[in-house]
Amino acid sequence: MAGEASFCDVEIPDLANVMQDYGYVTSGGDFVRPEVPPDEWILLVHGEEYYYNFVNGTLDSELMRRTGFAQRPDHQQLVYRTKLEVGGTVSCARLAIMNRMALHLGGGTHHAHRNWGAGYTCINDLAVAARVMQKEGLAERVLVVDCDVHQGDGTAEIFNRDPSVFTFSMHCSQNFPFGFNVKSLSHLGHDKSDMDIGLPIGCKDAEYMEQLQLNLPRVISEFKPDLILYIGGVDVWEGDALGKLNITEDCIFDRDRYVIDLAMTNGIPIACTIGGGYDSNRKRLAARHSLVHQAAIDTWKHHLNEEEEFA
Repeated sequence: MAGEASFCDVEIPDLANVMQDYGYVTSGGDFVRPEVPPDEWILLVHGEEYYYNFVNGTLDSELMRRTGFAQRPDHQQLVYRTKLEVGGTVSCARLAIMNRMALHLGGGTHHAHRNWGAGYTCINDLAVAARVMQKEGLAERVLVVDCDVHQGDGTAEIFNRDPSVFTFSMHCSQNFPFGFNVKSLSHLGHDKSDMDIGLPIGCKDAEYMEQLQLNLPRVISEFKPDLILYIGGVDVWEGDALGKLNITEDCIFDRDRYVIDLAMTNGIPIACTIGGGYDSNRKRLAARHSLVHQAAIDTWKHHLNEEEEFA
């Protein structure tokens, strides 16, 4: 779940500060700043009625409640923040295609469905990015690798029966969006990704990596994507408030490095987003979100050294 924190202008600035503290960038000016995307991009994946009602603040109260933002203090700020994050993921995908890899300081709003939002996500950034890349002729076959602790149900629904996009989701099988039997939440838990790997509560590092290494290479080999959109959710962490898994930070780093290395080894551009993570300590959460960036930079340097050796 991308989480409420993703929409309160906390995670992205905090993560940007961490990247500067670690010396990966020297100033805020080193970041590529996205533009607010045009409506046409978002309408490639979302219904017109739902989208414009969300933007204009006229969405049905039940649908607004589903998003988690029924008690929103500033609707226009929510809309701006939501759309800007989508623009960031589109920019990230485009830069990945140009440079083999790109990293987003946000993104991963995977619970947003075609005609309704959920789990504090209103517009599905991954779906929009996939469709824009296809429309611009930059990619034909897109693989979404979702390692957030919550299933990417919105992405699964949007690309249901679409052979040009493969949805891979590895998540806790007994966490959102599953297990809600009350009538008001009966819409949740019915979507199926092209490959869903449901992990048990308390799953530890060894089993987690075993499932990833067993399944993802086969998907890449058989689907042959032109682009990978990756969600490196840190809500799988053992101390996460909403995670229910028992994954260490070392394993999260190894997971991210494995996915990114797999993409680079196979010559597939990869755009990385941060996904969910829940911690009352903002600095600690930002440092955990930076693991995917650290893993990406580490992997990039490794491949660059190998290329120089064989040049």
